[in-house]
Amino acid sequence: FLYVLVVTLALISFSLSSYGFGPTPCSTLKLYLTLDNVYDLHFNGQYIGSNGNWLDAESYTLSLQPGKNTIAVKGTDLGVIAGLLAQGDYCGQKILTSNSWKYSLTVPEYVWATTDFDDSSWSQAVSYGTYQQQGLPWSTLNNNQVNNFPTPSSAQWVWSSRNVLVDWRVIGADTPVYFRYSFDIASPTNHAPTISSCSPSSSTVTLGNSATINYAVSEPDADSFSDTVNWG
Repeated sequence: FLYVLVVTLALISFSLSSYGFGPTPCSTLKLYLTLDNVYDLHFNGQYIGSNGNWLDAESYTLSLQPGKNTIAVKGTDLGVIAGLLAQGDYCGQKILTSNSWKYSLTVPEYVWATTDFDDSSWSQAVSYGTYQQQGLPWSTLNNNQVNNFPTPSSAQWVWSSRNVLVDWRVIGADTPVYFRYSFDIASPTNHAPTISSCSPSSSTVTLGNSATINYAVSEPDADSFSDTVNWG
């Protein structure tokens, strides 16, 4: 961005980032997701999509919002073993399925997928192994590969505590299971600073956010100067 500041009798230079202005944080999340067997994906309370073939991961580009963001997944098992596997990339950060995700077997309709929903009473998801780990049920098919899923990845297959891998006396797994993962995005900074007052005689500039900049008059004999500040 370029911000041009014209001040009579003064050449002013300063860093806008020091006064609460700066570039917009990243705005999208790239999410890769699959679930054995069927999932319904929601993001920030909005339904995004579904898939019923766990050997083919789907990828989604999701718009982030300032503050809290929530991935919510309804998982349905159709067989003996179940698992959710996901990786998200945003702002140089990764989101990986692990026991940092939460799950519940019952939810209130509609609101469970929203960012404001209170999931403090939900249980930690249970990990059943890392993606492409040998010896897992998913490792015996398709050359231990989920199509379209990032490789390598440290994402873990997760489900509820009731799954056939925990106790072979259990036939099948809990279904459906509801998952949530929330994370925060910094609020965007201001991108169009305004000058509310400028006084060369007092060597101060007051920005629209009430920040005051003190400067030195570098060429006092000139009529006016225009200073271009690179920012962002």
